[in-house]
Amino acid sequence: MTATERRELAMSRRRLIALFVFFCLAFAAVAGRLFVLQIVEAPAYAKLAAAQRQRVVTFPARRGSVFDRYGDPLAISVDLQTIYADPSLVDNVSAEASQLSSVLDISQADAVKALTGTIPGDRFEYIQRQVEPKLANKVKALDLAGVYMKPESKRYYPGGDLASHVLGFVDIDGNGLEGVEAQYDSILQGKAGRMTLEQDPTGRALPQTESTYERPQPG
Repeated sequence: MTATERRELAMSRRRLIALFVFFCLAFAAVAGRLFVLQIVEAPAYAKLAAAQRQRVVTFPARRGSVFDRYGDPLAISVDLQTIYADPSLVDNVSAEASQLSSVLDISQADAVKALTGTIPGDRFEYIQRQVEPKLANKVKALDLAGVYMKPESKRYYPGGDLASHVLGFVDIDGNGLEGVEAQYDSILQGKAGRMTLEQDPTGRALPQTESTYERPQPG
């Protein structure tokens, strides 16, 4: 073997050794990254994935009643219907807005705004809250795509203005603002229920997944 051949052979060996070291380092880097992703950072990524597919739905508790010393009701909650929209499921905004405005006490422009959504990608928009059963049934009969309703209680005072300065009042969400309603708000509020479910990007519940449900506790 000549000197030139020996030099070429030595260079080939050095190249093979360098290539071998390079691949070893590359595999070590990949293995290290996999270790970090699957072991070290796995809980954080699992939490992030769960947050993306989990949805928490709350169910307001029925507000407690207020009675006088004879057991007669001074403040009670009655169930009405709140109408809302899922803008992503609305088929024809203009046509549906026209039908809603003809039934409910809202303008067509407000109906269009609710059916379109104020925030891109929003899946929930109020159309009208605390609607009387007669009007709610008319909306239900329209069978509009993306329009739904859920029960929501409204505060009612059988005695009208009797002792109103003592009883106080609540806001549209049922939070006590004045008088007895505010003083004993924590007792009257009760505890809201909640349901946790897993859904796909379109909002449909995923089959064969775990869900939890906590029943609301009335005030």
